[in-house]
Amino acid sequence: MYYFLFFVYLALATWLITRVPFVKKTGLPGTLIAWLFIIKVAAGIAIGWITEHYFPNSDYWVFNADGQYEYQLLIHHTKEFLTNIFSSPYENSYGNYFNAVGSYWNDLSHNIILKPLAVINLLSQGNYYINSIFFNWFGFLGPVALYRVFSAIYKSSKWPLIIGCFLLPSAIYFSSGIGKDLVVFTMICLYGYALYNILYSKRTTRRMLLLLLSFVFILLLRNFVAVSLIPASVAILICAQKKWKPIIVFTAVYMVGLGLLVLGEIIAPSVQPLKVITQRQTDFLNIPAGTTSLPVHKLEPTIKSFITNLPWAIDHGILRPHLWDKLLLLPFAFELLIYELLILIVVFRFRRNIQFGHPFIVFVCFFSLFMLLITGYVIPFSGAIIRYRSIYLPLFITPVLCSVFLKNVKK
Repeated sequence: MYYFLFFVYLALATWLITRVPFVKKTGLPGTLIAWLFIIKVAAGIAIGWITEHYFPNSDYWVFNADGQYEYQLLIHHTKEFLTNIFSSPYENSYGNYFNAVGSYWNDLSHNIILKPLAVINLLSQGNYYINSIFFNWFGFLGPVALYRVFSAIYKSSKWPLIIGCFLLPSAIYFSSGIGKDLVVFTMICLYGYALYNILYSKRTTRRMLLLLLSFVFILLLRNFVAVSLIPASVAILICAQKKWKPIIVFTAVYMVGLGLLVLGEIIAPSVQPLKVITQRQTDFLNIPAGTTSLPVHKLEPTIKSFITNLPWAIDHGILRPHLWDKLLLLPFAFELLIYELLILIVVFRFRRNIQFGHPFIVFVCFFSLFMLLITGYVIPFSGAIIRYRSIYLPLFITPVLCSVFLKNVKK
């Protein structure tokens, strides 16, 4: 029965995705769109099957199981289903906004996934693989949005754009499972699409609403990602208004932010804004050590501590896993090595093609690099770093691919 439902829903979802105007405006053939969607669903099946058999306590299956509990509430206790999202079981009620555990806001980030999942279970009867079709139908809009923005900048670079936006191995793998990675990646792409078009195309009510909604969802799902979008968004807004050189503007904005942190540390040392990051590291360190644990230095909420640990953050967030790390991580190490070689080719052979004169390219590079550093500071597990990093890879690897295989760039 489940097999029959799976293929019926897959056929219907594939047909529908090729009819969505937002998707059709990519200019890609309907057949190609259908195959890209099927590949994404296949990635969702792969991550579901692999985690079910080898990592049964993974977030993906926990979400699916919790979604079935919410489904039972929806059927038998509808009032509780509609209201429990607003209640907090903690003594601090709605405090500890940035905490990764023991916080209403952390629970809310899960509930945002579980509520739609409960509704989907009306059609799927709780089957993970059928649920994956519905989630990936929504998740497909993320790479579509990214493709539409990059295709407006890099002309006649169809296949580098398709590979970068839709087919990077770790990106499509981790952003196709039922969970926050899929939704956050989609929302980041929709945010970038709305921001780019508001600043460089036409400001419409629909795009303003999309910008606001995508930011709010990112804020609720992964608040530190939303906070990290703010300086990059301020910088690209200045570029759009003043027409100044993007590299100079972005560097200045981030340096001003660093200066404010230093000044705040001197004037009001008790405030400790960096404690948000150190607390998150502490939350991860309290998780039992896994097979991919990394040696980490305990961060202090001071500028000096962050500067001292910068080499560790770069190594963990950008350069890991190494080829000599765990055998389990070898495919991801090879993938990362390919990206590193491509970046070196661009730096030494095609650096003019990277289009650092275009504010959006600088936007995605600064934002992605900043998030990779935060990931390196906070997370002490190579496996988790690979998963968290995967959703930022399309943002800065796509320009790299287009720079290597560049034909025509919109000035």
